[in-house]
Amino acid sequence: TTTVERGFYADSTFFQLFTFPFAEGDIETAFQAPNEVVISKKLAEKYFPDQRAVGQSIEVVDEGIYTVSAVMEKIPSVSSLQFDYVLPFQKFFAENEWLSNWGNNGARTWVLLKEGASLANVQQKIKGMLHKEDRQKETDLFLQCFEDTYLYSNFENGVYAGGGGIQKVRMLGIIGLLIMLICCINFMNLSTAFASRRAKEIGIRKVAGAKRFALVYQFFTETLITVFFALLIAVGLTKLSLPYFNDIAKTEILLTLSQPEIWMLLGSIFMGTTVLAATYPSLLLSSFKPVNALANKFKKGRGQQRFRRAMVVGQFTVAIALIICTGVVVKQINYLQEKDLGYAKEQLLYIPVQSEVLSSNYDVLKAELLRLPAISSVSSSNTRLSLVGSNTGSIHWDGKAEDEDVAIVTVSTNYDFIKTTDVELLDGRDFLSTYALDSMNFIVNEAAAKVMGMENPVGQKLNWGDEHIGQIVGLVKDFHISPLRQKIDPMILYLAPGNMDEIYLKLETKEIQSTLAQLETIVAKYNPKAPFEYEFASDDYNELYQSELSLSKLAWLFAGLSIFTCCLGLLGLTIFATEQRTKEIGIRKVLGASIFNIVALLSKDFIRLVLLAFLVATPIAWYLMHNWLTDYAYRIELKWWMFALAGVAAVGIALFTLSIQSVKAALANPVESLRSE
Repeated sequence: TTTVERGFYADSTFFQLFTFPFAEGDIETAFQAPNEVVISKKLAEKYFPDQRAVGQSIEVVDEGIYTVSAVMEKIPSVSSLQFDYVLPFQKFFAENEWLSNWGNNGARTWVLLKEGASLANVQQKIKGMLHKEDRQKETDLFLQCFEDTYLYSNFENGVYAGGGGIQKVRMLGIIGLLIMLICCINFMNLSTAFASRRAKEIGIRKVAGAKRFALVYQFFTETLITVFFALLIAVGLTKLSLPYFNDIAKTEILLTLSQPEIWMLLGSIFMGTTVLAATYPSLLLSSFKPVNALANKFKKGRGQQRFRRAMVVGQFTVAIALIICTGVVVKQINYLQEKDLGYAKEQLLYIPVQSEVLSSNYDVLKAELLRLPAISSVSSSNTRLSLVGSNTGSIHWDGKAEDEDVAIVTVSTNYDFIKTTDVELLDGRDFLSTYALDSMNFIVNEAAAKVMGMENPVGQKLNWGDEHIGQIVGLVKDFHISPLRQKIDPMILYLAPGNMDEIYLKLETKEIQSTLAQLETIVAKYNPKAPFEYEFASDDYNELYQSELSLSKLAWLFAGLSIFTCCLGLLGLTIFATEQRTKEIGIRKVLGASIFNIVALLSKDFIRLVLLAFLVATPIAWYLMHNWLTDYAYRIELKWWMFALAGVAAVGIALFTLSIQSVKAALANPVESLRSE
């Protein structure tokens, strides 16, 4: 039985550059012969469970019989490189002449610098390497540290151009810090608001001789103990929730308390939170005069009230900004998923070509597939439309300057490609089996025609190197072959029926399950040993935006958490305000005030603060989202209603929170509040 495994070609120095330890075999002799293969321990246990794997034979479909020369230990899940076998690159190079073409950008190259070597000097030396002998005059080479490739992926002219995984890390880190800040603000607000409850304690301690430093030390210690237990609970909750977080974020983060970095991080959070939360309350409480404190006659200055109001505005500014940003992120993701890509992704199905048996029987397979009522068209290509990455600078046309170096994307196609994908043909025709010369001809997109300066490209001549000389027979409307972060690249389609890695099917049915069962039966006839695999173009396309999808889920989670935290603080301040105005509320009720009047009395000041927070949050959120959207060549526009909706939501949530205590106070019996008088 044939199984699908994950691997690639690499030369003999691969295992010297990367530290993948061997369970069997020797790194130095891993690729002494072109028919040797290195496999993972997982494959060794799978195919050779009761024997030593080294020296055993294993067949790679369409490649031949290989001898296992070494077995790697299991690769950690956090590694950027995930594979189960490595084949010798020398064999692949010998069988593919196109790798010798300097205009090809297909192979990935890693470089190990000598210890003490200057990266800047090396960068300068290799920068113009491709300029020699007219290889690629306008293409500069540059190196990127491998540890940076996971987070920093977007480059222009060798310079980091923003975006990539680091953007997500920074955004989530900032959100986490902001939520921590909201919690500290709540602690400070409530500590200072309820200071009167500790007035007598402070007065007695001062009369007994306690210095201000001792009181500050006491309050700091109390806060430190609170933060310590909160940190313990937080670590436990993190351990429990981390699997769910990893599932949402599509990551594999591990919380290992044995790592010194984790203890440094926890220590920094512990001390930073303690200092931030305790400094102002401890200084304020320790400043009370003993006489006033014992008589409970100290007054809250305007400075304290302004401070609390500023803190309420600050935390709701953060929460409202998060709501706005989350809404924009979700709107952009919906736009990415719903945008017309220029091809029928909802009807398109990919079937990977897993062996030459399938490709050699393509014509018979196609004829049989077309007999199914659910399939209206069949074609093939060397790639999926979401994975197009091959480009070349070796395309020449009349009028092209000698020093002009343009990278043009190349896509290998088969007959009926345009019909199957539903790409719009603007001029000319598709490749036809009745035209033998079409094997040398091209179809271009609008972007390519523009780069070539051709208003009417059909009929114009194109040269791809010295051997592929033909003319343009068709012009298609631009369609997206890369994520919507990038503009549509110049592209040519060329006819290469034998160069197929994916079979394209256009479906005309809603009976998907029955159709898939029929497809599996037909494909199995021509490739019986391989498992049946398929993927819809829409699902394949959506995988490009898993980072954005996980970001939107996390943004909703954090926005909800920040609002919840703000509301807890607001509820605490409402309780305090209600206690301070208990007798006033009782008198107002005796004089005929309604429940609505009481609720309005207790709520209006806080609602004003929330509205002020909205005014502050709006320009901040606009700036952040404007910058975030610039990473996408195709994006939504920021509309006023996105901000207004967030403001209405924030005010509504604040009103609901305030009403919880306000209504309770308004319904209380005024006799109880006035009895002490």
